[in-house]
Amino acid sequence: MGDLNTVDEILDFAVKEEEKAYEFYVEMAEKVNRKQMQLVFRDLAKEEVGHKAKLLAIKKNKQLIEEPGQKGCLKISDYSIPGAESDVDVKDAEMDIQKAYLLAMKKEKAAFQLYTHLAELMEDENSRKILSAIAQEEAKHRQRLENDYDEHFLSEN
Repeated sequence: MGDLNTVDEILDFAVKEEEKAYEFYVEMAEKVNRKQMQLVFRDLAKEEVGHKAKLLAIKKNKQLIEEPGQKGCLKISDYSIPGAESDVDVKDAEMDIQKAYLLAMKKEKAAFQLYTHLAELMEDENSRKILSAIAQEEAKHRQRLENDYDEHFLSEN
């Protein structure tokens, strides 16, 4: 895993993560049987599209002033889930939905940490607020997934 040394690299990484999250949630919505779970995953997919749009707007407007440099360098491994791509194959008809939920919660935690750290690098107040807001949305996603997980999986045991 490499380092993210420039603002463009950081934003490009974040955009790709939002794209992966969108694809993950769309595929999850197709795999689950419960209507409520399908709605959760579809809602999360829509929100990830909104996050991507916000990131692209920040990049386009060059609202990020401060380059991370050595001190603020972000490491991809800090915001990626080890083995996430192999943990769950959402295309597999026999996929373990419970495991997929756990992976989704980990992904949301990593996204929260990424946006929190990225917001700290901002000189521009508007960019800082936008990224902090995205971080809070990711935290809400995780909480929603945790609540749903508790309701559907822990109550069954």
